[in-house]
Amino acid sequence: MEVIPVINCPDFKCVKKRLKKIRKLGSAWAHIDVADGIFTRVITWHRPEDLIRYKKRFSPAAFLGRLFGRKNTSPEINLEIHLMVQNPESVLDGWLKTGAKRVVIHTEAVADGWVRIMDKCGEYKAELMAALAPEAPVQDLILLLGRYSIRGAQVLAVPPGPAGQKFNPKILEKIAALKKEAPDVKIEVDGGINPETARLAKAAGADIVTSSAYIWRSFNHAKAFEKLKSVQ
Repeated sequence: MEVIPVINCPDFKCVKKRLKKIRKLGSAWAHIDVADGIFTRVITWHRPEDLIRYKKRFSPAAFLGRLFGRKNTSPEINLEIHLMVQNPESVLDGWLKTGAKRVVIHTEAVADGWVRIMDKCGEYKAELMAALAPEAPVQDLILLLGRYSIRGAQVLAVPPGPAGQKFNPKILEKIAALKKEAPDVKIEVDGGINPETARLAKAAGADIVTSSAYIWRSFNHAKAFEKLKSVQ
């Protein structure tokens, strides 16, 4: 099962530090929580232009390549952007310009814009993942995935918001139902992930878990990350 460390930061200085730490962990992906304080009660850093400038000016691969005359000296981290915002379509273009490889958008935040969202993601060659809040019926997500042929689904085990919330075991039934009805869809579980809950999520059918509090609040980040990756 794939494990993606989460960046849930109040400012871009924190984002940069976490990106560097994730690179040291050896993770191929970083999950960035973007919260506007409207869709959810918290506000996180949410300025894609900061990231665009940083990647252009301070990319380790680009810097080392210029210094030593080499290409692909240090692989870039794939970015997964979790848009916990009121109107995701209005900010989507900015986040795709960061080079994000995957965008997670909440089903409850989109009325009739899925076709436009899919087209925009296709333009930037980014994956689209539809997210389901803990209290929402899983059938809503199953119908959405079938109607628009979206190949990724995120099931939240906590309400959208701050890191460190407790995993809701009721979502395990939703993961299992989703796996049964849409076996080809990549399922990601977000919220309250530790080795125990990751094991439960995997048994229910999850392909990916994201983790924030368990990794960053551990004394040894690398050991925590490896422990999650070793879940059977």
